[in-house]
Amino acid sequence: MGQKREVFLCHASEEKNDVIRPIATALKKDGITYWLDEAEIKVGDSLTEKIGSAIEKTDFVGVVIGDVRAERAQPLKVRISYSYIVRNILL
Repeated sequence: MGQKREVFLCHASEEKNDVIRPIATALKKDGITYWLDEAEIKVGDSLTEKIGSAIEKTDFVGVVIGDVRAERAQPLKVRISYSYIVRNILL
């Protein structure tokens, strides 16, 4: 835990099997470390804190916007996440 990762994989959970896991497999094959929620977030953890901390410790953020994510507009969650990043990481 606390290990630096090269890529943070941001995605809709519904796209994990078809899109994210193959990307993660390819990254691992190429020796690239990644942060994936299912391996890092445990029951009872604060999602905002875990994700914010993970983004802070990664070199790149890979945002996958597939059909599911594009159809689900979540402006409030985006504002909350952006606010956390600005307040706790950028400032």
